[in-house]
Amino acid sequence: MSFEIQVIDSRNESRSIIVEAGENLARALFRHGAFLGRPLCSGLGKCGQCRVRYRHNIPESTVEETTRLSFQAREDGYRFACLHTVRPGDCLIIESPWGGVLSDRLQKDMEPLTPPVRLAVDLGTTGIAWRFIDASGPGPMQTAPNPQLGAGADVMSRIAYALDSSGAKSLQNVLMEFFRDVIASAGQPVESMAIAGNTAMTSIFLGKRVDELARAPYRVAYHGGTWINAADGLPNMYVAPLLAPFIGGDLAAGLASLVLGDAPPAAPFLLADLGTNGEFVLVRENGNVIGTSVPMGPALEGIGLSQGSMALPGAVSVFHLGPKGLIPEYVDTSVRPRHGDEPKMTGAAYLSLVAILVRLGVLGHDGRFREADDSRVMLPLARALATHMTRDHGEPCFVWDAYRLMASDVEEILKVKAAFNLALCGLTQAAGMEPHMLSACCIAGAMGKHIRIDDLVTLGFLPQQLRDKTRAIGNASLDGTGLALMRESVREWLGNLHVDVVSLTDNPSFQNLFVESMVFDYVRATLSQVS
Repeated sequence: MSFEIQVIDSRNESRSIIVEAGENLARALFRHGAFLGRPLCSGLGKCGQCRVRYRHNIPESTVEETTRLSFQAREDGYRFACLHTVRPGDCLIIESPWGGVLSDRLQKDMEPLTPPVRLAVDLGTTGIAWRFIDASGPGPMQTAPNPQLGAGADVMSRIAYALDSSGAKSLQNVLMEFFRDVIASAGQPVESMAIAGNTAMTSIFLGKRVDELARAPYRVAYHGGTWINAADGLPNMYVAPLLAPFIGGDLAAGLASLVLGDAPPAAPFLLADLGTNGEFVLVRENGNVIGTSVPMGPALEGIGLSQGSMALPGAVSVFHLGPKGLIPEYVDTSVRPRHGDEPKMTGAAYLSLVAILVRLGVLGHDGRFREADDSRVMLPLARALATHMTRDHGEPCFVWDAYRLMASDVEEILKVKAAFNLALCGLTQAAGMEPHMLSACCIAGAMGKHIRIDDLVTLGFLPQQLRDKTRAIGNASLDGTGLALMRESVREWLGNLHVDVVSLTDNPSFQNLFVESMVFDYVRATLSQVS
């Protein structure tokens, strides 16, 4: 059964939208153009970015809303849309305008492009990166949030949304509109484009089936690796090969940028592309490639954390420790948050903050905060920082100036660390080697630009022996996509690329080892029956 509800946006634009009985309110609003590009937390009630205000007939507060919203806000009718279903007669105010997520992210001062103009795209679950390539070569990288974020920040929530044909079409349409805007910004005809993304994002964009990605046994319905005739105003498009259900074209393109680049690492080496889904490949000395994937959640993208943010201007990219305490460094050093703005921290900033507190003993290796009078908090600066411990709605919390680290944030970082730890151990175990035997470990993806390798070692992502062998390589996927767009030889190499997939998440010992790895120490995990 369907019915109408009334919605008013932040520009005071009112519209009636048709919804289905029992439909989740956040998803219904997204389907009609709300929350485009907003990194929602997929119904967890943690991010608060789907906040709406009921004009009347206010529903009861959930536990999450009682925790996250003040008493007065709840009395005034504020609720989180992701925690409620639509009801006949609903009248709501949303805190963002309908549509319009890209215009302020497009680079306005680009140098004029000289034909022929081509477009390389890295299609991420959370963010999209692109660059134009003209007669003079590759241009600067540009980025924007994925406009699909209002349907959920992680891969599986996006797949679930796309299982419904109308949901799949709405996800495809917002991306088509996004890329039409990007192409229009070139100011010149774009003759071709290349796109690399994980298997789910690529399939949804191209209108391919995703039902076989939603449940075991997982299969890839469309394998990419070819040129396609794009519709809806887009040029012909090369699609990077989708190697496995959860090892996609982004990983393939990243590997191409390493192997075919100017300074390829010596084998055996590991490439870890870290986003909402962690994709790992290990290149052996004989040239064979094995790979695996583990769900990491959107925390590395800053999503689902109490003050989390993508790497946007005004957000903290990393914290440093000075004589008087913590010093934030911003993504764009020319942009500082204005007085009264809600502080924002990237995933890399959270990692750096947690690593500092672990080194000082303010945060234990078990992820628990320590008070200033704890005997394990020995240094004067550590004791001074520990005095900033407090509680927020009953939850342990560390506060420095306006920046906040909740116990629940620490738990999300521990989950990411455990997933990385097991992927590293499981893949090297399948290759018959120890992690320290790798010649190189290359970190790409969400942490590929701002992450400090020392922080990864401190938090136990990596063993100490890999410290000097590890490097952050930025957006290798976009680099490789550009190479594939310009060179037929790169496309041929990608066409011949084969990865033997090592399944970890369905391993009998995975869950137990995952829990054991949720500590800020490197855990030498041995999985059973790895092949």
